Amino acid sequence: MPCCITERLLDIPHLPSEIPNKAVITSRR
Repeated sequence: MPCCITERLLDIPHLPSEIPNKAVITSRR
């Protein structure tokens, strides 16, 4: 998963907290 996708996931507030949480973990790694 490219960083662009994770950033967009975090940008969408409509998604459940689980999805952005995973994106944050992946981006931090």
